[in-house]
Amino acid sequence: MISGVLVGGDKIVARIESISDRLDAELRKGVARAALLVQVQIVKAKLQGQVLGVRTGRLQRSINASPVQVDGGTLFATVGTNVSYGKLWEYGFARKVGAGARGGPHGLSALALAAYQAKHPPGVKQYAARSFLRTALNDMQPKIREEFTAAAKRAAKL
Repeated sequence: MISGVLVGGDKIVARIESISDRLDAELRKGVARAALLVQVQIVKAKLQGQVLGVRTGRLQRSINASPVQVDGGTLFATVGTNVSYGKLWEYGFARKVGAGARGGPHGLSALALAAYQAKHPPGVKQYAARSFLRTALNDMQPKIREEFTAAAKRAAKL
């Protein structure tokens, strides 16, 4: 019969608990870093020419990463915009164009109105989706995985 005594068992348990705490802290930092990386990718690569050309800079200034949050044991951060037309460009939209799109001209005679409508035929123009949020997230998947792996390695260091 072989028997043994575990020497320093309480130290081992304490070390495992400290790794758990460090892992939680490092993963929080990793999620925050990954969110910032995605935010930079959206602004620099997607909004400055690849997907949408910058006109005023309002949309790119509105891209923000939220602080790291916990929901049911899941760590996450969101990157997005609060500008209303950001969602329109992300998913595509339809817009009325031509005569009557904005109420049309007012105070024109029947002849002038007919000429205006002939020159500007009414209709609906479809704008295709120009995804900048989802594509940036997809492009950054390998980098995000690397960040989480590095966070786990940093937490496991003794």
